[in-house]
Amino acid sequence: MSLVLPTFAGFVQPAVAGEFSIDLRLAHATILARSGDDVGTVAYGIDTSDLYVYDGTVWYFYDYNLLPIANELALDFDGADDKMTLGDLSYLSSASAVTLSVWFKTSENDAYIFSSHATGASIGFYESFQVYFHHSDTLNLVVGTGSNYAQVATSSTSFNDGNWHHGAFVFDGGSPALKIYVDGTLQTVSATGTTVPSTLVADAGDGATVSSLAHGGLLYYLDSTIDEMAFFDKALTETEISGMYNCGVPNDISPLNPVSWWRGGDGVGDTDSGGGTPANGDAVGTVVDQVGGNDGTGVNALYSSNRPYGLSSITDNFSLSLGGTNEHMSIAASSDFEFGTGDFTMSVWFKADTINSNPASDYYSLIDLRGSLGDNAPTLYMSQQAGYRLYAYNGSSVVNYDTTPTTGQWYHVAYVREGTTGTIYLDGSSVASGTDNKDYDLSTPAPTIGKVATSATGQYFVGAVDEFSLFDSALQDVDISAIYNCGKPGDLDDLNPVGWWRMGEGATWDSTNWTIPDASDNDNAGTTGNMEEADRVRDLPS
Repeated sequence: MSLVLPTFAGFVQPAVAGEFSIDLRLAHATILARSGDDVGTVAYGIDTSDLYVYDGTVWYFYDYNLLPIANELALDFDGADDKMTLGDLSYLSSASAVTLSVWFKTSENDAYIFSSHATGASIGFYESFQVYFHHSDTLNLVVGTGSNYAQVATSSTSFNDGNWHHGAFVFDGGSPALKIYVDGTLQTVSATGTTVPSTLVADAGDGATVSSLAHGGLLYYLDSTIDEMAFFDKALTETEISGMYNCGVPNDISPLNPVSWWRGGDGVGDTDSGGGTPANGDAVGTVVDQVGGNDGTGVNALYSSNRPYGLSSITDNFSLSLGGTNEHMSIAASSDFEFGTGDFTMSVWFKADTINSNPASDYYSLIDLRGSLGDNAPTLYMSQQAGYRLYAYNGSSVVNYDTTPTTGQWYHVAYVREGTTGTIYLDGSSVASGTDNKDYDLSTPAPTIGKVATSATGQYFVGAVDEFSLFDSALQDVDISAIYNCGKPGDLDDLNPVGWWRMGEGATWDSTNWTIPDASDNDNAGTTGNMEEADRVRDLPS
């Protein structure tokens, strides 16, 4: 019996148990390993937006989480004289509960993300609701009594690391009265000051600003990028805040009923300083409050395309399992991969089944673009040195990162060269950088996955690989974060790869080797070597 797989084209809400054949609520890998169900069985997993359809042999996986909201721009402040003024936010006046939600990215301290008082008059300073980075790098939430600070909540972890984060800052007059959430997780905070009042003071919302504060004759500006800022006249729950974080991808928060929402260039009516449609690099004009009428006005700030965003979902059903005995995938030599002195990016998902399986060998190749050891083409491999090491290599070690992985666990690794700087990313975050000024002048590199170019005995990766891609551009940190997507591969089309091998989708078996099609606009198919038909497996990042 053949099965025409459904597309679920109109499905945008989490599944309801009664609508499906079986209510599994099982882990992704457990469902994929299941057999014996009826052809056409439709089920869902722990994440009720993850749908599975059984064709009598294998389960097909569909990720139907709500699509992230379109997000193309953010607000960039230089830390010198940039800010956004919001005027008076009346809902903060005498509020018994309030939540500020904001996406931020900074490497600075001793400056303010938000303050509800811009004037700096001492009484105003102590009336305000403030979020700022202390000079000790901690993230603080402050409320005032009118004559002094009521309480300061200080995070035990620093988040001014140059990466995008989502913050939610909650006042509810309860115990604890002040809460700080970062990236969907409630932070451990230390609190100082007097007893927190049951409400904010009557003038708490007067003269609000973003990325600045004036006080005591001093100006505190934050060198930062800010996006998707909103206020709620209630204390959001941990579940609601975790949903807003959404694995680092801003989503539509309108169901949570914000009282103000500034989208940072993506809102209806947002303008540049000349009244036109905003674009990357434009001076900020008006940032429209999408629900409350408290429009923001940019002062010297710019719009930036460096913003948190997500890639479209894809169906990922297969990976390749490499057994370590000269098992690999090779791609025909092509000038598409000649990077010279230009920018480029290499990206791959991997899961090591064994480490140090061959003590005589020091290297376990993930990506090697060389035809032989003397070729000038980039590589990315693991080493037994220091227990476990990721190397970007160009004849000498360019960048290395020591870590201890968990065997059997999926990771995403990327190497980006921009200018003469090379950076390794692991699971969406930058972990190591170094100088890479090599001229990769090999005219027709031939990428290989799973073995060193020389085929040296034992120098083979043992484990699974998925979604290998190459780019002739330097992807930015937000792009790498979007690719990682909390461990679920996404659609790379919008990033314009020059090569993208999905390691199973659309692959064909000719009784000897798998042919792995190139999903980019080029046509550089990969061919496996010394592998079996069963080596295309349903072991996936999820």
